[in-house]
Amino acid sequence: MSQEFLNFIEYTPTLDNEECCYLSDPPLPITEPPQIVKALAFFMFAIFCQHIFKVIYGEEYNVWSYLENKFKDSLDFYFYNESDNDIIEDEHQEDEPQVEPKKYEDKYLEEFNKLPDNIQFTELEFETEKEQRIIIKADLESKLNNQRSETSNQISQLESQLKEIEDHMLNDADNASRKTDMIFMHNQEINRLKTVMEELQTKNVEDEEVNKLAKEFVVNERLNTLKNSMMIEKTPLGNVLMFYNNSRSSFEYYSDSTIPYRYLEVIGRKYVINCKCKQIYVVMSKEIEEAEKKLAEKKKKEEEKEGKKTKKKKDEQAGK
Repeated sequence: MSQEFLNFIEYTPTLDNEECCYLSDPPLPITEPPQIVKALAFFMFAIFCQHIFKVIYGEEYNVWSYLENKFKDSLDFYFYNESDNDIIEDEHQEDEPQVEPKKYEDKYLEEFNKLPDNIQFTELEFETEKEQRIIIKADLESKLNNQRSETSNQISQLESQLKEIEDHMLNDADNASRKTDMIFMHNQEINRLKTVMEELQTKNVEDEEVNKLAKEFVVNERLNTLKNSMMIEKTPLGNVLMFYNNSRSSFEYYSDSTIPYRYLEVIGRKYVINCKCKQIYVVMSKEIEEAEKKLAEKKKKEEEKEGKKTKKKKDEQAGK
């Protein structure tokens, strides 16, 4: 076996072991080409493609425009042709009327108007109301009986005093006028109390009054809990924390800036929507409207009164 033949043999694997025994020098490892070589190869390939595209499609066509068109076609396929969508959107924008953005002062108006005027009770509150009807009715009947008893005692005391006056001043000629006045005053007060007593005897505890007081009790209990129901709202002028103080029958708030009343109305509107208690909210525009209406009626009555006086004076002057 010649040396030349041995040089051509790289290695011969053995059958017994996994390792290889080399009869000649081992092959050199294949190294990764440098990045600059890859970039240069890609650049040369791009120039080659550019030349081919010019030959086939003409001088104005190049590989970059081809890639751009392909990329755009892919986007149009997935997004339904962007250029057509732009035209359709423009057509819809022309057909649809432009809607002005809502003012902050008009916020929550729709939800507020849909809210019922009275507080809607829960099942637990209905049970509380039933219990309060029994308690309130018993309390009213007790007060009515106490009034009857007190009035009866007052009448008895006055009658006893009247009898003493008549007995002690029977033959007292010097105090005859004084005696007459005292008897007259006592009789007048006794008659008044007897009239009151007759009204109390015929008076009964009405179910309507009991139901009204029971409902007011439950509503008041609900409103007392609102002090612990706080709400934070972000306004154009800053954040506001608001709650309702039933003892003062008013809203209270804290803020990091000065908040105008028109913004506070919006926050109060949102508060009653969340707590479902519309009756505590005062619509200032309605209050002003009612006040102006009452003022106009008062002014009209005064003008009519002045007109009658003027007419009366003219009639008196004409009669003279």
